[in-house]
Formats: sequence, C-alpha cells, structure tokens
Amino acid sequence: MKKLKIEINYDFCQPEELSAEDNQLIERAKAATSNSYANYSHFHVGAALRLSDGDIVIGANQENAAFPSGLCAERSAIFAAQSQRPDQAIDALAIAAYNNNGFLADAYVSEEEFIGFLGGDIMAAHTSYNSTITFNRDLNYSIIGGAGIIQKAYPYADKVIQTIIRKSHRVNSDVTLPIAFVVAPTWPESGFITKENHWYHIDEVTNISEVVYERKL
Repeated sequence: MKKLKIEINYDFCQPEELSAEDNQLIERAKAATSNSYANYSHFHVGAALRLSDGDIVIGANQENAAFPSGLCAERSAIFAAQSQRPDQAIDALAIAAYNNNGFLADAYVSEEEFIGFLGGDIMAAHTSYNSTITFNRDLNYSIIGGAGIIQKAYPYADKVIQTIIRKSHRVNSDVTLPIAFVVAPTWPESGFITKENHWYHIDEVTNISEVVYERKL
C-alpha cells in the first residue's frame, strides 16, 4: 500500500493588497449575489470568473426544493463560461456571499481567537469593507465547521442540531465524528433534552434526518 500526502498552500491578504483587476472581480461577485435564488438557506452566493481574454462571467447559487438539485455559484459561473466561451481558459475566480444579517461572509478569525471567545474573551474580525465586527456574547451564534471546531464548541452550546444526510450511492464527504461525541447529547448527564425530531424524504436516493437538542435551564 502506498501512502500519499496532500498539502494545500494558500495566501491570505486584505483587499488593498490585491490588484485592481482582482478587486473588480470581487465587486462583480458581490453584485452577482443579487441573482441568487436562496429561498431555503437564505444564504446568497455570487461568483465571478475572469477569462484569459479579460472577459468576466458571473454565476449565483440556485436552490431547489429537491435538495440535491441546487447549483452552487461557482459551478453556475464555470458552466456558463464553458457553454459560452469554451475557447477561453479561466484565469481567476472570486466568490462572495451574504445572509439575512446583511453583511458579506468575509470576516475571519483564527481558531485560537474563537476558543478564547468561548472562554469569555472579546472577539473582533476585520472585513473587506475596512470595518470591524465585534461579536457580542449576549447574542446567539451558529457554529458550522470541521469536526475539531465543533467538538471544541460543544461544551459551550445552548442548542445542538444534528443533521444527517443519507444517500444510497456515493457521498462527497469523508468527515467523521467519534460516535461517543455524536450520541453525547442523549446521555442523561449531558444536560441536554431532545426538543425536535425531523425526517425528510428528498428523492429516491436521499433522506435527511434532524434532531434538535437544547440545554436544560
């Protein structure tokens, strides 16, 4: 058996460090969010890609009541570019998003800052609008992320929502959580009680189940 190691390197920068062309691409992606159809997630995503001849093609996420039938913003942009300009390579791609709170999802904090926030520290994040968002511990926040960050946030959670997507064919994710962690809210000593149970039949190959746990007062 051969073991392979995959490493991903990426650059993190502020808008003022980008070229005028790249900032234009970001602005076009932000504008493309208005073409989004996101009646279910209420998370509007826009994408803009620049072709090798300088032309820009946009896309936006298109959701559907049949969950697997939706299309993400970057795919819709890439499909449009390939359909309209198959002779041009893609040089760059920008993605932007906003939710019902009105601000684009471009504020980032480190894992260390987030863990400090859970422990009582003040947490602030810089956005591409040259503004700062300060997170208020008196408000509710949702944690969506990898297995590690979810497990670290769990002891501080007032509500846990477990969603399981079951497919009768291949799946696109290999993220797993320890079974002891998955069933932890069901333990009598966990401090949580089951508030809601939901089950959805999406199509002939997909079912979704959801359980909502709330911490006892």
